[in-house]
Amino acid sequence: MNRIRGRFRPETGVGRKALWREVTEGLQVVWQVPILRAAVIQTPLVNFAFSGVIFSITLAMRQHGTSTAVIGLVQAAIAVGGLLGAVVAPRLQGRMRLAALASTITLAGALLFGAAALFIPSPLVAEPVALALLLAPAANAALVAVVLRSAPEDMHGRVISTVMMAATALATLAPLIVSLIIQHASGAWAVGVFAATTAVAAVLCLILPGFRHAESATTALG
Repeated sequence: MNRIRGRFRPETGVGRKALWREVTEGLQVVWQVPILRAAVIQTPLVNFAFSGVIFSITLAMRQHGTSTAVIGLVQAAIAVGGLLGAVVAPRLQGRMRLAALASTITLAGALLFGAAALFIPSPLVAEPVALALLLAPAANAALVAVVLRSAPEDMHGRVISTVMMAATALATLAPLIVSLIIQHASGAWAVGVFAATTAVAAVLCLILPGFRHAESATTALG
């Protein structure tokens, strides 16, 4: 360990501000930079939809009397889509911009989730959902890269924390929403609702200027 060389502390100390002021500054930057603002508006819907679909499948199949072993196999098959997506993510990032990735994953997700609603409670429901997950790793990596490039260097931590917290906020409500829809309607209706949510996210990709100009994003406010 004593052979490691380098400077691991800032050359000049920066005075810390009150916590509430630092949080406020982080929120201001996120809202004023177009791509960051677009991210906190659109990504919560995407995560909400994907979480909701997976939970809907589990609950609907269990309600239908499907064995836990089959449900486990369906979940594993869905996870394979994400794993394959992680393998191809580096190639996709080099060929597709964030706007194209975000638009493709949401448009494809809306269509594939709509198809999945028709398969419930059959185990075949795993196929369209796994396909929808293929682009997720590449889109997530591209988004994080653009967010880091768009945020001021001294605010990376605050900006990333804000974006990630916003992105996952709605997903925590997915189990409650799914339970209510399945209780009063069906699993197919639940997945259909999340397909519509993904379609709304796709529209936001097209109309929010932050996504259209993501690759040229800087810390300039707009």
